[in-house]
Amino acid sequence: MLVSATNTGSCSNRPAPYSAGFSGRVFSRFAKAIAFIGLTLGLSACGGGGGGSGSATVSGISSYTVGGTLSGLAAGNSITVANNGTDNTILSANGAFTFSAKLTSGTSYNLSIVTLPVGQPCTYTYGAGTVSVANVTNINLFCGPASVNAWTAAGSLITGRYSHTATLLPSGLVLVAGGGLLASAELYDPVTNTWAATGSLTTARYTHTATL
Repeated sequence: MLVSATNTGSCSNRPAPYSAGFSGRVFSRFAKAIAFIGLTLGLSACGGGGGGSGSATVSGISSYTVGGTLSGLAAGNSITVANNGTDNTILSANGAFTFSAKLTSGTSYNLSIVTLPVGQPCTYTYGAGTVSVANVTNINLFCGPASVNAWTAAGSLITGRYSHTATLLPSGLVLVAGGGLLASAELYDPVTNTWAATGSLTTARYTHTATL
């Protein structure tokens, strides 16, 4: 007598406890025991007959927001920005903003301006980088005064100067340094339209250059 148990990897083909070749005959206790063992092994191979095959649970991967601050936008205006060429976001008020799509750590982000506000020039700093286990909040997006085809006076320097340098900083402030016989430097804030003194040059200079 031969009793076989074949595991095909599917619970649909379980070994029969009795062989059709012994139709009409009574199994001995020994034959029944062998058949029972074959059946038990077949059920064990397909998860005991009650459950499917197990699968590893993949841990959730953290994702982070990308955003920053908008300033200088005129009332009633709006600007459309994108991240990595997608996730277009319309901003209609100054203040903090965040793109809707989150990114995983190690993913690059790159801000771009899709549509400028009517009559306003805009630019940004810290617009590109790589997400590093934290939300990105330092993108600085700022817009200039609405164009009316005319000049508008800004706040006056603390000290008049000429042949100086003027450098746009990543923070959006403008650094003016030196000029004439001066070693002093000042920072201009376009949001408040004010100047503030800052650290002086070691040596007075003019007609020089400044590289950020």
